[in-house]
Amino acid sequence: MPINLGLTRMLKLLKLLGNPQESFLAVQVAGTNGKGSICTYIYTSLLQASYKVGRYTSPYFVDPRDSISINGSKASKVLFNECWNKVNETNLRHHTEATEFELLTATAFECFHRSNVRIAVIETGLGGRLDATNVFEEPLVSVLAKIGLDHQFFLGNTLAEIAREKAGIMKAKVPCVIDGTNDPTVLDAVRQVAESLSAGPVHAVTAQPVKDDEHKWIVNTPNWGENVYETSLNGAYQGANLACAVTALDIISNSVPLMLPHVVAGLKHTHWPGRLDIQELPDVGRIVFDGAHNENAAIELSKYIEEHRKPGQSVTWVMAFTSTKDVLGIIKTLVKPGDCIAATTFPDVAGMPWIHAKPTASIAKIAASLNLPCEEFSDNWHGAIDYAVERTPNNVIVCGSLYLLGRVFLYYGLE
Repeated sequence: MPINLGLTRMLKLLKLLGNPQESFLAVQVAGTNGKGSICTYIYTSLLQASYKVGRYTSPYFVDPRDSISINGSKASKVLFNECWNKVNETNLRHHTEATEFELLTATAFECFHRSNVRIAVIETGLGGRLDATNVFEEPLVSVLAKIGLDHQFFLGNTLAEIAREKAGIMKAKVPCVIDGTNDPTVLDAVRQVAESLSAGPVHAVTAQPVKDDEHKWIVNTPNWGENVYETSLNGAYQGANLACAVTALDIISNSVPLMLPHVVAGLKHTHWPGRLDIQELPDVGRIVFDGAHNENAAIELSKYIEEHRKPGQSVTWVMAFTSTKDVLGIIKTLVKPGDCIAATTFPDVAGMPWIHAKPTASIAKIAASLNLPCEEFSDNWHGAIDYAVERTPNNVIVCGSLYLLGRVFLYYGLE
């Protein structure tokens, strides 16, 4: 079943399962860009404090189990299959007609319940107010990452409309943290929703860079005050993500024992594959992997590449996109004169039959309209990477879709 927002089916399914989501504390994270990084910062920091922690993120990277992490590892095949089968059998027996995403979300909650998870960090799938993950009456904290234009068909055509949908994860008397670098219309819309729901307080947070070290940031939080934090993740936008995570963890420490050293260690050891992820591959060379799939993400990727690109240096962009993405806007943002595109596709995505790769001919047509060279490698991402590595050794970027990155990571045995 394709995307079909609404909570009726999900609440019915969870009730039939015995409401597994009520067995653990939850941290909810929504937004357009950065929510996966924020989830992982929080998850890794809580692991440092020796809590039994779960994390649910989407879309999955290689297979559906990737979405569900428990205590530093993805759910075991045995656990996942047992929970998946139970959820599907319940759905079929009671004619719940749940969507694929709802089934996977319920499976994650059942996995956490059976594993005696104490705290689970939950990434919203699409939007917030009507998303299948929005079933917690009193999460520890609600977090809103950077909000931009994406999925307008479902969420609205303006930043304010989209922000109101995503702010729907907020709950009465529950603190909320929001990326303070958001557009003012986003911040205003979120505060209005918070007031209407009696949610809050709302913390709009930012980070200050540490001079001459792009991985260190200064963040000021209510309990811990001003501190320097280090992240292993790349990109200037990680400052805002880190500020959101640290502030959320500070708030969480009001409910469960959590100390600053746990957070410092957790942030420093966070790994989030496929997000400005630089890999050295044997016999291939250096490749930058980034899941940038909307214009905001493309802007941040472009900033990083341009800061590190040598004058006159050419880059080859291995790109694939889902059929609904703004390919023109992304290519205009990323690809510079002298660069080249290797357009490719990814295979069908298990469990998501409505996801399709954009044809390489369509990508090539858009590139031609911008006077940019483009080679087509339909159903042949291996060939696209071989071409890119030969054309610009150690200056290859694979981006446009996490579904493409997942296939490449699987093939090369990357974590």
